[in-house]
Amino acid sequence: MDALDHLVAHDQVIVYSFVIMKDHIHVVWEFLQPLNMKDSINRFRRFTGKKIVAYLKEVGPEYLENFMSERKDRKYKVWKINPDNFHLLHESIVIQKINYVHENPTKGDYQTVEHGELYLHSSAKAYSLGKSNFSFLTLFQG
Repeated sequence: MDALDHLVAHDQVIVYSFVIMKDHIHVVWEFLQPLNMKDSINRFRRFTGKKIVAYLKEVGPEYLENFMSERKDRKYKVWKINPDNFHLLHESIVIQKINYVHENPTKGDYQTVEHGELYLHSSAKAYSLGKSNFSFLTLFQG
């Protein structure tokens, strides 16, 4: 969440929706500089990767072996490179993706709550209340 806050504070993105799961994250965001999507995503990965590694060194160093990198320019690799980043061009698709993000903790192997707004690391509650409960979150108005 600190990384999202940082990107918003530095006018890189507008975050409309997010959910942080145990092994992945979904974000619906708007890049304020259209050619900056790749750079912003890389910054997000770098920032969060360093935070995760630092946290594991402190509380669970035995888990670090799961993130060892074979590359010579880094010791750990936290993020899997995933090409599933795509532009949402229509309002109806944006709303569909926001709903998908909010339902993520209620489905399949990832089900941890019955209703998305009960999941702590999600924007679902903000949408159910009609107001943002995170400093970096902007509710999509459509």
